[in-house]
Amino acid sequence: MKSKIICFILLLFIGCKQESFSKKTYPEYGLESMSGKALHITKIKNRIEVLNQNKPMLFLFIHPSCNQCFIGIEHIQRLYEEYKNQISFIPILISDDQNSLEEMKNEAKIINQTYHLNFDFYFSIDGNDFLQAFERQSDTNLIVLYNQKLQKIQEYEGLVPEEMIEFDITQILKQMEKGNVSKSKKHS
Repeated sequence: MKSKIICFILLLFIGCKQESFSKKTYPEYGLESMSGKALHITKIKNRIEVLNQNKPMLFLFIHPSCNQCFIGIEHIQRLYEEYKNQISFIPILISDDQNSLEEMKNEAKIINQTYHLNFDFYFSIDGNDFLQAFERQSDTNLIVLYNQKLQKIQEYEGLVPEEMIEFDITQILKQMEKGNVSKSKKHS
């Protein structure tokens, strides 16, 4: 009997160790915003993990040297203004070279002033470029939308009509509303 208990405990311990080991094999990214907000992301296949995140997330990756990336930026600004209370909007400034964090913050201020934006840009703080988590073929801007469960819904590359992104956002919000209505009916 003792040997069975010891085997069970060993199997349980080994199983727990393997779980924690496999979790560490997923890429992790650290971001910080201009205002000092920290964001830690773990990318697991077509979903991500972000601590204390229960809203959909929209990531906007922008190369400051890419003039094409700013064509239509006013549409992204409008979506941000309309949905900022319902989704987490994360604009990320990507650097091709190793600019210091201070240089990136200055670049972000110039972009905000030039294009009349209100973005709290994020930057990589750990040397891991979150953009590399997405297999891309070009250097244009990239928008990635995740639902409230942090499952990837859509990627938009280059110049994308505002209506396409807004349609996907409203679909996510409708699904969330349906889920909340179903939960409240169960508790009634």
